[in-house]
Amino acid sequence: MQPENLQVGLFGLNHSNRDFSQRESWGKNQYTIVYLAVSIAHEFENSRDKLLNYLQPVCSQIEDWSSIRQVLPFISQIVDSLDTLIIENIAIQSPLVMQPIWKTVGKTSKLYQNCLDIFVWSNFGFTRLFFDITKRLAKSEETIQRPMRLKSSPLKVIDVFSGCGGLSLGFQNSGFEIVAAFENWKSAINVYQQNFDHPIFEYDLSQVNNNYLIFKELLPDVIIGGPPCQDFSSAGKRNEDLGRGDLSITFAEIVANVSSQWFVLENVELFRKSHKYQEFKQILKSAGYGLTEKVLDASLCGVPQKRKRFFCIGELGGKDDNLKTYLEANLSRKPTTIRDYLGNSLGLEYYYRHPRSYQRRAIFSIDEPSPTIRGVNRPIPKTYQQHPGDVAPLTSDLRPLTTRERSYLQTFPDNFIFAGSKTDLEQMIGNAVPVKLAEYVAKCLLMYIQDQNKYHISNVMISLTV
Repeated sequence: MQPENLQVGLFGLNHSNRDFSQRESWGKNQYTIVYLAVSIAHEFENSRDKLLNYLQPVCSQIEDWSSIRQVLPFISQIVDSLDTLIIENIAIQSPLVMQPIWKTVGKTSKLYQNCLDIFVWSNFGFTRLFFDITKRLAKSEETIQRPMRLKSSPLKVIDVFSGCGGLSLGFQNSGFEIVAAFENWKSAINVYQQNFDHPIFEYDLSQVNNNYLIFKELLPDVIIGGPPCQDFSSAGKRNEDLGRGDLSITFAEIVANVSSQWFVLENVELFRKSHKYQEFKQILKSAGYGLTEKVLDASLCGVPQKRKRFFCIGELGGKDDNLKTYLEANLSRKPTTIRDYLGNSLGLEYYYRHPRSYQRRAIFSIDEPSPTIRGVNRPIPKTYQQHPGDVAPLTSDLRPLTTRERSYLQTFPDNFIFAGSKTDLEQMIGNAVPVKLAEYVAKCLLMYIQDQNKYHISNVMISLTV
């Protein structure tokens, strides 16, 4: 029997669009709970006995369901029975609720061109919200964890080789708790300190000298970092024996000695072909880490920039490639352009980006991803000759992007504080991990971790871009 006067709302039914983390909201959403129960029962319409097999052993012990005294002692058993029911019958889950998410340009009210995401919750997936409430209530806690919503995580992270904080900000935005960062460049440290509340240590990571106590005392669940990449970069000298390549080995040794459950390393694409990386892998494989290796195009991860970066994600005691499906399944179907991300807020259609050689074009459109943001930003030379690949003519109003505009293409928010010399800022912005790329990797890792913690419900939330 279906309840009368049910009103569809953001999460499905009347009274459902409330904050479930607040105790006063609990128990007031009875129509939603009844609707979920009816929806799940309907899935077993032709197999009633199967449903009874899950529920009858515990439910038959309760004589008066209106009596809290009788029901409360069996709550945990009931939740466990329903949990088992859902996990073992996941294939028959059905869509239940559509949640629209409108995306705007920055903090303005203007909508993106592809402005609407729709999250589809299944009946089984939405039921997990109430499981969480029940389990947390039993432990006298005031908050709930919403599976696959990626709102919060207790996992502690340290960021080594943090730079100005692109990787830190991406993980922080995704719900991880950054407890400390380590960096040896004072200009980057100054910027980092103005944008984060947790400490950053001025620390020369080339001088660890087998002393890992400072890292161990922080008890990190995850160690993240992007060791200097100039020795491997196509924009650098590609000589891994210049010294900075050794810092990737330092990263591996820190992870192996601290024994964090997970680590995330970011570097340029060519790093994976280096001898240093083979040494890096050997250290971590010997320490018991399963490794997932993936080159990601940032433009397919919400960044308006054609920037390919290599990620190695390790899990202590895990298997190789455990996260590969997560990293691949959530990629965008098309590259993000500057106009997609910033709209017309830059006030231009074309811009100049100084090429590494004049065999390459230098004039680009905002209707394409930008080329890789590098650590230099030069004006248009008076002697510049038009390249056949330039998408627009060289005109008097053509200009390079400003330092702040380049930070937007690295997906730093408008309120991120950059203070220092122009040369330093250009370099730290160019060296940074794009924030949205870091968010993408962090969310994939968090989804994997949640699944390993018995959130075995696939496709609870489906993102559709229209």
